[in-house]
Amino acid sequence: MSGTEDATATRRGGGRLVTLPDGTPVCLRPARSKDLRLLAANFSKLTPEDIHQRFFEYLGSFPGKLAHMIAHADRARQLALLAVPPPDAPPCDDVYGLAQLVDTGAG
Repeated sequence: MSGTEDATATRRGGGRLVTLPDGTPVCLRPARSKDLRLLAANFSKLTPEDIHQRFFEYLGSFPGKLAHMIAHADRARQLALLAVPPPDAPPCDDVYGLAQLVDTGAG
């Protein structure tokens, strides 16, 4: 995701508000195990082509290995970040994006 941090970004619920280049406000925050339902629901909205571009294979459901990594992450070495609607947006189950950072210790 290419965006810039809003000059007035604030921390809320462990997240940071940012504004995308098109003006869309987004909250970036660490993923939590309770987010697995949201991720699975958003996965079901993807087309087969979207799934292939993201996971390099055709999958019928949200990958169990990825779900396990998010739910049981070693917080000292792994971080999963979600891009979600800001806290003041109407309630919804949208997830705009997921990024994972992993320290492999090789460096």
